[in-house]
Amino acid sequence: MDFPYVPIDGYWGLHLPCNGSDWLNSIKTPLKARKQCIQELIDKTEYLIKNKPHDRQDLRGLLMIDFHYWYSTKIEIFSVDEEYKGFSPVREDEYTKCVELKSNWTLVDELGLVIPNGLNITGTKEELKDIELVDEDILGGEIWFIHELK
Repeated sequence: MDFPYVPIDGYWGLHLPCNGSDWLNSIKTPLKARKQCIQELIDKTEYLIKNKPHDRQDLRGLLMIDFHYWYSTKIEIFSVDEEYKGFSPVREDEYTKCVELKSNWTLVDELGLVIPNGLNITGTKEELKDIELVDEDILGGEIWFIHELK
């Protein structure tokens, strides 16, 4: 497959299909199958990063794994400028707040995943601040990012 087209100062993303997210989130899905799916997403993210066009070194890649909203899980390729200081998942707006998890536990430890050299893993805790966004089932949760180090 060809590398996806990413406009200058642009973005490309590929979400987990909705029916796939329902299957992954089911309590009937074995942990081994979940691990295999997540490892495949990690491997495909690495593949895209390694196969960036030589003339597009402004591109960065990451995999975002959202356990509460599986359909938000996605691979992203985005353009950065020369002032880019590296990936930071910490953010806050009027609706949500994401803070970096500082524990020794990681997604890798829990599932026994393999993170390729040159990629880093960062966990965040998302807190929903707008009561209208909160429902009985979803109150925010952990989001994991597997991304390029540079």
